[in-house]
Amino acid sequence: MEHERKAPPEIPKDALKFPSQEELVDHPHTFRWVLIALVFVLAAILIALVAWLLLMQQQDQMAPEPSTERPTAAENDEPESTTAEVAAETQNVMSPSTEIDAIETDINSTQPIDLEPLFADIEAMFE
Repeated sequence: MEHERKAPPEIPKDALKFPSQEELVDHPHTFRWVLIALVFVLAAILIALVAWLLLMQQQDQMAPEPSTERPTAAENDEPESTTAEVAAETQNVMSPSTEIDAIETDINSTQPIDLEPLFADIEAMFE
């Protein structure tokens, strides 16, 4: 009895008909309303962006602009340190040549920097 199949239901041919175009006219136009709502939402976003842009422009006009004027030579007349002057002079001593003899002469004329006092200061900070 479990293996017996039930017969499919019989449907009269009058009930099997496709909907016609006339029936679609009676349906509400939901797509049209969705499209109208989408246009209103996009218009509201556009208006909000324009309002925000105008607000930012007003704030920029209210903010004082930073001064871009450079000091004159008389205002910027600060004494150079002696080490800065010596370093500037020694930088111009180097030869622009790329020959080995000129490079060797430049290396030999360079005075090594004594780093021991600098390391002593650093070690003193950690003690």
